Formats: sequence, C-alpha cells, structure tokens
Amino acid sequence: MSLFEQELAVIDQQIARLTSLKNNILARRHTISQAQSLPLGEILLKTLPDRPCHRIMQSYKTDEEMDVLIKQLVNFGKDRQYIIGNNQMGSFLNIPSAKAGNCRAYDAVFILHPEGEHTIESGNYLSVCYRGDCGQNQRYVPQLISCAENQGMNPAGPLLELLWVDIHTSKHPDEQITELQLKVI
Repeated sequence: MSLFEQELAVIDQQIARLTSLKNNILARRHTISQAQSLPLGEILLKTLPDRPCHRIMQSYKTDEEMDVLIKQLVNFGKDRQYIIGNNQMGSFLNIPSAKAGNCRAYDAVFILHPEGEHTIESGNYLSVCYRGDCGQNQRYVPQLISCAENQGMNPAGPLLELLWVDIHTSKHPDEQITELQLKVI
C-alpha cells in the first residue's frame, strides 16, 4: 500500500507539472491571438494598471545577451515553469539613450506575471505596435517621444519594449509583433 501511495504521489506531481505547462501554452496561444488584432503603426494613449512582473535590472546590447537574461528569469524559481517566448516578456529601454538616437539600449528584462515580485506601475502610456524585427525601434521610439512632447506630455518612463510574438515564437520577422509603451505624465 505504501508503494501505491508513493507511486500515486509521483503521478500527481507529473499531472500538476503537465497541467501547468498546458495552462502556459493556452495562455501563450491567447496572447498570440490578441497580438494579431493589435492596431499596427498607430500611436494610442492607454491607461494601464499596475502590472506585476519578474525582472532583472541589467543592461544588455544584443539578442543573445537578452536570451541569457530571460533564461535566468524563467529558471529563477523552482515553481516557475515557463516556455521561452512565454506570455508577455520584454525590456526596459533607456530613455536618455533613445532620445539621443540609440533605440536599442536596454536597462532590464521582464516577464509579466501575476505573482511577480516587482511592478510596472500604472499610468498613462503612449503605445505603438509594429510587425517585424526590433530594428524598427529606430522609427517608432522617436515617434512616441515626439508625440508625447507635441501633446504637452512629459515622457517620464519607463519605456517598454513588449514582445507579443518574438523570435522564440516565430523566426519569420513578418509574424513578429512588438509593442512599445512610454509612460507619460
């Protein structure tokens, strides 16, 4: 009887792990579905709530460096079972660098998660979505900053690069969707 109980406990653990992975895939599928209906190239003002997240405050310059940081995030806790490309992950862009024309200077990576120990604060954010690789930041980040200034808003930050569909989900740039969000006051 003791062996049966042990075996059942192992099976229950496997079921819980698989259920968690299944829920992760279902959430990712939902996120991708949402991403496909985002307006592209249009700057919008959004009021966003506090968003809990896990993050690593470390600057990086290349996609490979970001991948290392994201892997550290997804492996940070024993109960976190993520898939790379999971849910909504992204980066904090450095605003002074962006204003100076370097729209790929990153200060941190994050994954939005309801149990996150950090928070991306609520507020008004100018937002723009685009399809393709992150090289398009050079086009859209200045547009966000200029839009804020033209409307008498102060680009207070953070400036977020939110990856709805990234290279971990699709290797085809025409399927990748990124949203830039700039907090304004």
